[in-house]
Amino acid sequence: MHVAVIGRDRELAQLAELAAQGGVLTLTGPGGVGKTRLALEFADRHQQRTGDAVTVAMLASVPVGAGPDLVADALGFESLDAAAIVLEQRGGIVVLDNCEHVIGAARAAAAAIRGPGRLVLVTSREPLGMAGERVMVVEPLAVPAPGGADAEQSAAVALFLERAASAGAVLDPTPGVLADVAELCRRLDGLPLAIELAAARTRGIAPGGLLAAVDQRLDLLRRVRPTGERHDSMRAAIEVSTGLLTGAERAFFRRLGVFTGPFDAGVAHAVAGEPGSDRLATLHALSVLVERSLLVAEVTGSVTRYRLLELLCEHALGELTAAGDLADVEERFVEAMVAIADGIVGAALAKWDPVMLGAASSQYANLVRAVELCLSRDESPDRSFRLLLPMFAAVHEGRPNEVWALGQRVLARWPGADAPWRPEVLAVLASAAAIAGRNDDVVPLAAEIVQDPAASPIALALAERAWGLAVRPVDPREAARHFEEARLAAGRAGFASLALEVAAFRAGELDLAGEVDEALVVLAGVLADAEESGDVFASILAHLVSCRIRIRAGELDEAAADLAVAQAASAAMAQPWWTAAILRTRACLVSLRDGWRGAADQWRQAVDFAASRGALGEVAITLRTAAAVAHHLGEHGAAEVLRAAVPRSTAITVLPELFPESAVALAARATPAPQGENLLEAMRTARAALGGEGGGTPAAEAVHAPAAPSAQAAELAQEGDVWRLTYAGRSVRIRDMKGLGDLAVLLGRPHTEVHALELMGGADVGGTAGPVLDATARRQYQERIVELQREIDEARADHDTARAERAEVELDALVAQLSEAFGLGGRSRASGSSAERARTAVTYRVRSAIRRIGEVHPEAGRHFTNAVRTGTWCSYRPEHELVWTIERRALTV
Repeated sequence: MHVAVIGRDRELAQLAELAAQGGVLTLTGPGGVGKTRLALEFADRHQQRTGDAVTVAMLASVPVGAGPDLVADALGFESLDAAAIVLEQRGGIVVLDNCEHVIGAARAAAAAIRGPGRLVLVTSREPLGMAGERVMVVEPLAVPAPGGADAEQSAAVALFLERAASAGAVLDPTPGVLADVAELCRRLDGLPLAIELAAARTRGIAPGGLLAAVDQRLDLLRRVRPTGERHDSMRAAIEVSTGLLTGAERAFFRRLGVFTGPFDAGVAHAVAGEPGSDRLATLHALSVLVERSLLVAEVTGSVTRYRLLELLCEHALGELTAAGDLADVEERFVEAMVAIADGIVGAALAKWDPVMLGAASSQYANLVRAVELCLSRDESPDRSFRLLLPMFAAVHEGRPNEVWALGQRVLARWPGADAPWRPEVLAVLASAAAIAGRNDDVVPLAAEIVQDPAASPIALALAERAWGLAVRPVDPREAARHFEEARLAAGRAGFASLALEVAAFRAGELDLAGEVDEALVVLAGVLADAEESGDVFASILAHLVSCRIRIRAGELDEAAADLAVAQAASAAMAQPWWTAAILRTRACLVSLRDGWRGAADQWRQAVDFAASRGALGEVAITLRTAAAVAHHLGEHGAAEVLRAAVPRSTAITVLPELFPESAVALAARATPAPQGENLLEAMRTARAALGGEGGGTPAAEAVHAPAAPSAQAAELAQEGDVWRLTYAGRSVRIRDMKGLGDLAVLLGRPHTEVHALELMGGADVGGTAGPVLDATARRQYQERIVELQREIDEARADHDTARAERAEVELDALVAQLSEAFGLGGRSRASGSSAERARTAVTYRVRSAIRRIGEVHPEAGRHFTNAVRTGTWCSYRPEHELVWTIERRALTV
């Protein structure tokens, strides 16, 4: 929800004047002074006025001393080079928020991404200290003079009164009340965050009472631990809020200090909940902290994640350390992450799907932090090994080198350790080496696993898979043999998704070895098994491999049919897992049908999609593929230019080469890849070779969906608290609203009726919510939750996965019902039809989102007004064919 900025008109005007000069502009000032809100408000207003792009990196959760690539990652890119490529085309404003603990990395990032027509807006408690940087000091809000009569005109007082009203307080602005508020604002030094925290208390404590409490804490701070007047004011405001918590609530709050990024209720319960308590108590504690402005709740679809503001996290961590509980809570954090890792691995053994891969991706940073803690304190590698296993997903999401480096540290810490899961960890690292193109590292690791008599079928399957990927460029028959060994081992392990994947890989290599008929038979078996098991990933992969086999055989109609099926299935997943591969394959197909020149738009779209994702490896793969296709078609000049433009990357594609002879011929004549600083020029060169005269479609406005030639394409992508909407060739950015999340669901399932309850995050599509939950009902819910927790523990101990999953489903449903049935602080909500409440709420928020879209993109607003139906059942029924790519990626905050 957008929060109004009060009392900053002068600063916004000054910021606009400085921003007009471009370059790097840093907002400095003490913690809590409002630098972040001022920067985001300015960026939002600028975007609404001009339509320029806004790209935000919230760096508060980036580790101290982190390198520039982690800043790039927070921006949504794989490297600074990739960020520079995209942001040159995207332009607009780049916000680097909370840089004081990573000054060096932020300085390097700002230097890499600044450029003509682009503003890098930095917030930090100190300047970056770089050439050309301009600094604007953000001062606290103006406060009224002591005894003055201008309290109502004061920005600080206006902020206090507005936030108090938002918290539900009813303040009569009598002279006495205004005098108390004015004095309170003075005592808090006009710091906006401190004022907001105090104002949130006014529903239960009058301003005079708050003033007395703040005075007490300020006196104590200045007597015992003076740290500077404004810092003390901030601490005093926080302690007023934490001082109103019960002992258990305050303990819960300080335990949350171990989190540096967002977390959900389940992890919060495991890490911060009282030992032996149930999830209902955790939900209540989270609600209390949200109500008292000590915790931020962010809802994305049906998932609620929580986070602490930076200063509140510092405060909580300080209390935790002072209480002597830091080590114990960090231990609970590691154990919680180990349990999550085990759950992800268990789910992966059953089937690869967006939910499982999404969980692995969203937990990556937490998994890394848990490994770091284990490296510093564990005597055995057991937990580190288990934490590394789900990083197999990160290997395939642009992080193979990171996983490889972390794994090498773990192995160096425990060299030769004969511990459970070691072969599996070696297999994950072999996979990382294979995807990173480190083939010389793959074979020794894979051979060690294969020769280990204690290696499990899972380890053998992953090792043979990596070995096949490593030898594929030089010997497709040998690669096919390794993929078959991987399939057999995966079958013994019950690893169905992996068995289907490597069978599809084998089919591609059989085709390259000249065994086309056998390849098609293998693919037919993969497709049949994938359909029976509902494995969408395997189905898409098999159709893409079949498409490439058909292209090589000259069967272009059959290839187009395979591509259409893969494209439709990928779009229905509402995640761009296969988009880059589909775009490349489509460009290949169009090149063979319409000639090289006729496919230029398709190739530009594929290149720009890879660049806009910040995936440097995908850019390299796309340009290499384009060069090979051009060479195959006799366009040798274009092929040489494209091959020379390939950025330095060893990333590989898991799909078989279309024209390996051309790829080999070009690689033999290729000049060294350009260095990082020349990547922008490389992209301009590639676009010129594709007929775009160096321009092409800007990456920020590239069509991000694999549409058929006759279809239009569009995108709705979440970037933290901002959504990027691309429609009819124009991109805009819109602040997060719940209705945009609802639209994302509907756009991902066109012509499908979706119940309002599902959009609200529930699963029940009938009946009513029943009567208001009274104390008896609440106790019964709580007892059942305790029973289910006990049943889950027993089932896990008995290795009864099915029973445990059934209990977890019921437990999650009960928790969801309780979180809907109770308001903040545990107050029961009104009874009535849950379906009716959902219908009303969803209709309001979807229509609000469409109105907001219409304000910044009238054409898109008209389209949604005509195409979206709301009510008990909601749907998206476009009047013309339109393929949407939906992406939901929350920034680390």
